[in-house]
Amino acid sequence: MKRFIRKRWFGIPVVLLVAVLVLVLAAGGVMAAYTAWTGMADVTVGEAITVALVNTAPTGVVSTWTPGTGSGTLTVASMVAGDCVLLGFRVSNSSTFPLNVTVTVTQIGGTTSFITGTLADRNNLLVLGPVPAYSWLLLADVTNTPAGAGNPIALTVSAGGTEDFGFGFQAGSDIVPGAYTFAITVDR
Repeated sequence: MKRFIRKRWFGIPVVLLVAVLVLVLAAGGVMAAYTAWTGMADVTVGEAITVALVNTAPTGVVSTWTPGTGSGTLTVASMVAGDCVLLGFRVSNSSTFPLNVTVTVTQIGGTTSFITGTLADRNNLLVLGPVPAYSWLLLADVTNTPAGAGNPIALTVSAGGTEDFGFGFQAGSDIVPGAYTFAITVDR
């Protein structure tokens, strides 16, 4: 032990160098464990897509339209065989990126089952053609030409933009009187 204490390195006692090295390592460990700053970031992400009912034809037929988060419920009243309802919806995108959405209509109430109509059904309706033997419903992309139609339909809503779609249905000669309810769902 005495020999170690007397050893020198370039004229500096080795014991002094070891002591300084231990002190530096201890101080470095303390400094490494010290946190200079801590912060938190709270982020709230909102829904970029909103859906609004923008027009109805004929007026007074839609008794309720209750928009929800991603879906709304539509209740129709005061229809008889041959009557039709055409509804216009606007999908708005507040995002800075285009978003793809899918719109689906599901009948959740009523006795008569509505089938998915075609553009021919809609065109027949627009020219006041004869009442079909079946009741139909149809979704159509009304912003783009030619309009895409079906159930469901896919839309691409541009960044900060809007896209319109129509929902139409006609009570055919097979309609049973009663209340009919449809769920309109917009998924992205």
